[in-house]
Amino acid sequence: AVVSTQSTGTGYKSDHIPILFGIEMTGTASHKTFKNYKKTEWDKYRELVQSRTENSMILKAEINSEADLESATNELTRILLESANDCCPTTHVTSNTKDPPWATEEVKKKKKKKKKKKKKK
Repeated sequence: AVVSTQSTGTGYKSDHIPILFGIEMTGTASHKTFKNYKKTEWDKYRELVQSRTENSMILKAEINSEADLESATNELTRILLESANDCCPTTHVTSNTKDPPWATEEVKKKKKKKKKKKKKK
């Protein structure tokens, strides 16, 4: 944050001279993307996993070596992830990082806790 100060002069009938200051907040918005697993279409997911595992030649092959096991593990992981991507919606969150300098993690946690208490009432 950039801070600038300025005295307003002596045009007042007091010995207290006001000082104006400004804080220029610099920051950027951060964009986060994540899967919302609560909204997953689980029946569709099960069907896709079953279909893809049944059609996988790698998973049908006999495992005779460590390399075969590694290949089968990678194939199963790919099937699970692709199925999740097809059945689980993506959520985008944008957060503004123009927080004031005093907004430490501790302050943010306490504000969040206070909001939760208000919601419960």
